[in-house]
Amino acid sequence: MASWPLVRAVLACAILVPVLAEEEESSPVAIAISVMLMGSIGFQMLMFYLVNWPDRDIQRYSWQVISQTISIFCAVLLFQGCNGMVEEKLIKGSSELVEVGIDMAQMIFWLVCMQVVLAITSGALNEWLGAVDDMEKVELNVKSWSVLFSHVAGFAAINAWGSLQQKFLNANPWQALLVVPLGSAGLFLLYHIFDLIREKIAHMDDGEKDEYEEKWDEETEEAENDVAGLCMSFLTVQAIRFGISGFMPNQEGIEPWAVAISHSPHQCHLLIGSGLIFFILTLAMLNLTRIWEVPERLDRLIDILNNYLTFGLSWCLFYGVRWRICATHFTHENALLMVAIALFLSGVSFLFIFVLDKALALRGFGRVALALLRVGQKLVTSMCSAG
Repeated sequence: MASWPLVRAVLACAILVPVLAEEEESSPVAIAISVMLMGSIGFQMLMFYLVNWPDRDIQRYSWQVISQTISIFCAVLLFQGCNGMVEEKLIKGSSELVEVGIDMAQMIFWLVCMQVVLAITSGALNEWLGAVDDMEKVELNVKSWSVLFSHVAGFAAINAWGSLQQKFLNANPWQALLVVPLGSAGLFLLYHIFDLIREKIAHMDDGEKDEYEEKWDEETEEAENDVAGLCMSFLTVQAIRFGISGFMPNQEGIEPWAVAISHSPHQCHLLIGSGLIFFILTLAMLNLTRIWEVPERLDRLIDILNNYLTFGLSWCLFYGVRWRICATHFTHENALLMVAIALFLSGVSFLFIFVLDKALALRGFGRVALALLRVGQKLVTSMCSAG
């Protein structure tokens, strides 16, 4: 019975669209709005069924994807709003060197905000703020704020190191790739400084770290790892796209319309193939950590590398599919094209979760399926943040 509203809506559209088409020829904007409306209704119905699916794993992963998607939309709006003000008030009319410096300062600002917000929500500052919550509530709060601010800080890091890549490392693809080791070294230095500060604050009151301070350190490091993986993978794929197409996208990964529709099938296949290389390296990393006991001092490096590889696969798949759909020239309306790409990738990503949920039940495929499941979730993440 739950599907009857959707059936009635489809039948109504099937009856009304021909009638309206006889009265007036539809404009490209009207078609884009219609597709967005129908796509939104279909997507919401899909979400309704997924979060009420009999399989608890499907429900859990669907809620996780929805949570991350909402977080990304909020993070995009927050960062773009602040970044627009910075560009208008501080960067406009300045030199390239000053622009890179301001973008770097903005990245540090958001990383510091992430440290402070997680310190407050984790209860690490209870001695000063006087608020003591139970650990279950703390875990919920700190996880929510961690996801939001890790994405905001991730976009700020992409903007900062992408600015360096665009202004000073854009001569060729290999030079553009230099920003990855430079950015990694810069982030590791900042993370080390933040770690020292957290340790200092944690031992300031009684000389020991309590469970709230441990939670602060744990969640902050996880958020920092996500920032590094998201940022460095995006910059790597920027260089790969530059090498394949010969054109360097802007800081947000956007190409001019004439370039976007000019990619050949061979170039699309090369980019998707690059994503498969990221996938193979992800599996190799999993097998390596399975047979080799990783030293504790390398645990964090392995986590960042895992994030880097899975996000790299997601970025390659997103832009590869985007190139392929653009190359079909099925529309000249950018809005309609973006809606089509978003709906297609969302559908594929959720289907991916179903396939991998079944693979989890197969003996010997559990770790591989879990890794692929993370890729499926991050594909949605990358699609939202890039789209």
